[in-house]
Amino acid sequence: MSPHHAWEVRHTDLGCGLGPTLHRFQEKFGGILNGLDYEMWNPHLDPHIPFHYDIEGIDHKAGNTRALREMLRLRDGRRPLAAYVGRLDTQKACT
Repeated sequence: MSPHHAWEVRHTDLGCGLGPTLHRFQEKFGGILNGLDYEMWNPHLDPHIPFHYDIEGIDHKAGNTRALREMLRLRDGRRPLAAYVGRLDTQKACT
């Protein structure tokens, strides 16, 4: 959960009555900021992708899309690939 959600469950009804307990043990309870670690997931250095690129030019990025389509046995095409990492929940606007 995010740091803000951790705060919400401690200080609002989202904690379902656990707020006082979570406040008491707050040093053991916290959130993790959502987002990418740009040092670890750097396309210029990433050993997990076949073609490297950086801010100076993204020409090789399309090669990674083609390689991923081939690896996943997806039809070749110019349509973008999209992925979602998270839970499907009404709170996240998934209805």
